[in-house]
Amino acid sequence: MADYFGWDIGGVHLKLSRLRCVEGAASILTRIAPFEIWREPAGLARRIRALCEEAVAGAGAPHGVTMTAELSDAYTTKAEGVRSILRACAEALPAPPRVLDRRGGLRSLREAMERPLEVAAANWAATARLVGRVQRDALLIDVGSTTTDIIPVEEDEPCPAGRSDTDRLLRGELVYTGILRTPPSSLAEAVPLRGGWCRLAPEHFTVMGDVHLILGSIAAHEYTTPTPDGRGRSREEALARLARLVCADVGEIGRPAVEAIARYLSERQGQRFSRVI
Repeated sequence: MADYFGWDIGGVHLKLSRLRCVEGAASILTRIAPFEIWREPAGLARRIRALCEEAVAGAGAPHGVTMTAELSDAYTTKAEGVRSILRACAEALPAPPRVLDRRGGLRSLREAMERPLEVAAANWAATARLVGRVQRDALLIDVGSTTTDIIPVEEDEPCPAGRSDTDRLLRGELVYTGILRTPPSSLAEAVPLRGGWCRLAPEHFTVMGDVHLILGSIAAHEYTTPTPDGRGRSREEALARLARLVCADVGEIGRPAVEAIARYLSERQGQRFSRVI
């Protein structure tokens, strides 16, 4: 029996995968734990350790790490963030991890600490390499809670035009919109209401997680980030938050109007992807 562990340390989620191989058969266990790193950066090692114990990670199992949390404003620079995250991983994991770089290779912990920007925001490389193993030529579109990766794969190999976050933004391969955390006011200046167009209040009243919950694109348990008002994840509560986008209550403008706003915002988000592609 052999176990292999992969970690993705994000700004709002910790993700763990365990690949277990027993006599030629393989099984995969995955865990996603909400963790807003800017609220408690010093608590990262503790949270990683808890996930590790939950997954029953033995002392001899290899661990691979990638991250995007280094961009959090909990750190003054990305290099500081990378090193802080790697120190937490080294403290919490039973063995020194290998760290994924932007070329899809694995670096030692020491190499990653010496060249932090080469391993910053490299998680897309893992996804693209996996796709290349099952599809020789492809266009990978990976929509997450916060961002979307668009990565061409040719002849089994990822071939992005950019590799850093900034270069990928410049070339349209990183799109800062996602299923949960995106502010709707970043997608539209106005929404349809009462036969006209109503400008939006760009406050933190609601997020796209509310939109997709209202439309049934996600279930309540898949809304894994905090809600803007700290309340629950029922459809009624999501409708109430979205109505605030036009400075209203659901009772003022009616449920059908709020649902129409949700449909329009979902369409606008889809257009954001299609314009890039």
